[in-house]
Amino acid sequence: MKRFPPFVFPAILILFLSSLTAAASPPRFEDFPVTEKFTGTPAAPALTDPDTKRFKTRLTDASKGEPDFAGSFIVAKWGCGSGCLDGAILDAKTGRVFFFPFTVVSPIPNNTGWGIEYRRDSSLFVVRGSRGEEEAPGVFYYRWDGKKLVPLP
Repeated sequence: MKRFPPFVFPAILILFLSSLTAAASPPRFEDFPVTEKFTGTPAAPALTDPDTKRFKTRLTDASKGEPDFAGSFIVAKWGCGSGCLDGAILDAKTGRVFFFPFTVVSPIPNNTGWGIEYRRDSSLFVVRGSRGEEEAPGVFYYRWDGKKLVPLP
């Protein structure tokens, strides 16, 4: 009987386990439910720093709509060049503004707008395209924790 070197079995096990991880299905909106649903009048955006003042019109216009993300938040978005999206997440209760941590570059807008997807009943935020202008395109998943987008593995 032929014996295998001692490293063969662990190597095969690692390959098998990594193939299971790669085959895992991507996060779904249903996996990140939000039960809170803000129903009042959204607060005006808190224009407290140079960035919020610079985008005053975009933020104010967005704050006039209903929450469309994670129960009580409003996604404000605007173009930043050809196929480029920038934006912020507004807290409808307090008016606090959280800017996207990157621009989204996507040559083909999807039905929710320029390479991002989100829902009112979920804290999942999906980016389709490049984060920033230098990164390779892909699909990136985040969970909104109420103050920032947290990358999902």
